[in-house]
Amino acid sequence: MNQNSNGSFNITCLNGVSETANAESIASNLVCRTSNSASSQRNSVVCTGNEFQNWFYVTRIADNKQFGDFSEKLSLTVCQQAVSASSSEVVCTGNEFQDWFYLTRISDGKKFGDRLSFKTCLRLSNTRQ
Repeated sequence: MNQNSNGSFNITCLNGVSETANAESIASNLVCRTSNSASSQRNSVVCTGNEFQNWFYVTRIADNKQFGDFSEKLSLTVCQQAVSASSSEVVCTGNEFQDWFYLTRISDGKKFGDRLSFKTCLRLSNTRQ
């Protein structure tokens, strides 16, 4: 997601469709609905970050809350995989470089359990759907 000079955002939906939206549409979860309504209703998180440095965070749409700290930046590919595998309740967040992730509750950011590999975290988040 990139911000334009006019304040709108260019967004790439999980299925690759590009959309332009304002902050209100994003906060109201009104983006990417036409491209894949089943997925967009399920996911309440997106990837936000810096395209040029290729680091992204899993971000809750409702309030722009980024999950993770400076050490928990993700590549766009890993971030998209985490968001795609998320349920309406949990998403994988963590440190891509060290390959440790947590199942994280989207509503409040609470991390569950111990560190997991990304592959295991994705499998567990998929079982929640």
